[in-house]
Amino acid sequence: MHSRIVQQLHIHTSTHSGQRNQFPQHYAQISQELLPAELFPQHAAVEYTLSVPVPGPPVFLFVLDLALRDDEIEVVGGWVYMLIM
Repeated sequence: MHSRIVQQLHIHTSTHSGQRNQFPQHYAQISQELLPAELFPQHAAVEYTLSVPVPGPPVFLFVLDLALRDDEIEVVGGWVYMLIM
């Protein structure tokens, strides 16, 4: 598992910040046999659907590794441009 969880306290430790976070209410029945998908490393992306409308346009965050070669950064820039157009 890529996230440490404490089932008794219903918390998990963020792999990015190291911060402890409470589980959402819909995870009240979490157990070793019933784990949410986002706690498994093979689920690199998780899509959530909100139950209430969002007041405004969507926001996209792109994180780019600038240690790439110039030609690779150009290709990635082209992909990002195609995504937002």
